[in-house]
Amino acid sequence: MPTHTANRLAPRTVAGAAIIAVAVGAAVSAAAPAQAEANPPGCPRGYVCGYSGLNQTGRVVFRSFGDFEGPVYAKSVFNNGARYAGPDHIQLTWDWPASPASSRCLHRNPYPDEPYGGQYKINIGTAYNAPVVLGARWRGEC
Repeated sequence: MPTHTANRLAPRTVAGAAIIAVAVGAAVSAAAPAQAEANPPGCPRGYVCGYSGLNQTGRVVFRSFGDFEGPVYAKSVFNNGARYAGPDHIQLTWDWPASPASSRCLHRNPYPDEPYGGQYKINIGTAYNAPVVLGARWRGEC
């Protein structure tokens, strides 16, 4: 009889152990710090940069340590801002001809010891067209 009881409990014990293992694994991976993305070409830490191509490719069309005022054509923007208690996010504003201006707050590229903080890069153009970046203003939290 003890053998039969042990056989009935074994699947429950194995299932319970599996659930605990998954939960511990999820907790460990959730607690792991984010990896900061490498600085994109021509955009050192502390700057916001615009590029002529999508996904931070092509040439740098603007790079600013402070507030930036366009106009300049850009297809992608990367906020590589430094860690500050206040203004380390940017309010990006761009415009397509014959359309109302668009605006988006971008967080900064996270540091290795921080969790992912939100969107810090954006494609604002298409493969064939680039909107006019009107400005990028440093600000506090989005």
